[in-house]
Amino acid sequence: MRALPTEAEQFLRKLSAALAGLPSADRDDIVAEIRSHLAERAARGEADLVAPFGPPEAYAASFLQERALAGALARGSSWALGRALASGARRAGGWYAVLVLAILHLYGIGLVAMAALKPLFPANVGMFVGDGKFGLGAHFGPEAEYKYSGTREVLGWWAIPIFLVAGALILHAANWALRHLARRRLVQLRSGLWA
Repeated sequence: MRALPTEAEQFLRKLSAALAGLPSADRDDIVAEIRSHLAERAARGEADLVAPFGPPEAYAASFLQERALAGALARGSSWALGRALASGARRAGGWYAVLVLAILHLYGIGLVAMAALKPLFPANVGMFVGDGKFGLGAHFGPEAEYKYSGTREVLGWWAIPIFLVAGALILHAANWALRHLARRRLVQLRSGLWA
């Protein structure tokens, strides 16, 4: 293979260094593929070989995020998906979407936890209504007693299946949304990797 100009070789060295988080076989494959693209561009007589790739660190970050997203999708856990999406979020909208889905996960977990607490504290967990007040959750302590005075718990033991089903549905929907966002981001990354 024909030697590349100095700027292209420097780009490849920096790219390889930025891909240090990948296994050496994967890193070598990526660098070899980019080397062949640069050689094709050189053979066509293009003046600036590396400009379409951008900075090598940013280009490498796309590969690293692609690998993180693919791994997170394979595992399917909300935690892995959220971390992979948040680490690659470049705009506030991406962070906001992950934050909203994290909050939904917390609500789902909270509902499941309330279902587990209901048999232990039947008078303190449920849906409380009365005196123009409404509360859903668990209340303990003197401040909660004051806040919920004049209310009564209206779900009774039905709180357990209602909270379990609602919590499971919220967790499932939030995980589905994370998977959808991760797949969409992965498609975007893969379509923009090669210059």
